[in-house]
Amino acid sequence: DNVFNYADAYGKIRFGYFSSKLKSDSTQDSFASAIGGILGIKTAEYYGVSLNAAAYISQDVPLYDEDKQSLDFYTTDGDSYTYLAEASINYHNDFLEAKIGRIAVDMPYANTDDLRMSQNTFEGGWVNVELPANFSSSIFYLQRWAGFDSQDEEAKLNQNEFKDLVENSRGMIGFNLAYR
Repeated sequence: DNVFNYADAYGKIRFGYFSSKLKSDSTQDSFASAIGGILGIKTAEYYGVSLNAAAYISQDVPLYDEDKQSLDFYTTDGDSYTYLAEASINYHNDFLEAKIGRIAVDMPYANTDDLRMSQNTFEGGWVNVELPANFSSSIFYLQRWAGFDSQDEEAKLNQNEFKDLVENSRGMIGFNLAYR
């Protein structure tokens, strides 16, 4: 009954402004400005289990001419967005940590790459096991992703929509062993 009474709200507020030349020989600049960030909630743990949900937001702040818009902070149509980027069931104890659902992970070949308004997030699962002698091991399976790196302007794939990691694939599985 008290899981939500002890919930932890968290977030990041960001303001971004982006300006660049469209081509090296061009005098026309490309602009973008937005305010947004992350707004999330994580429940208290109950026998090691908790829930996490976070919305990623990017709202246009019109500090530029409409015909000089860069798409760094928007959808491929130039629109603002809000989407549920993280929604997971988490488990944690002294030996093991696990997440399943929409998650943010930072590993080689799958990371948040937090450069713009919305970092990359993935749909799948991740497990980390603490081993003796300062070793740990992780295994993950990721099938879909969203974020700036996932968008494709030509195919009209927006950064705020989850899509396959690789077209017509079953996803990616990985394993690592780390020494700390």
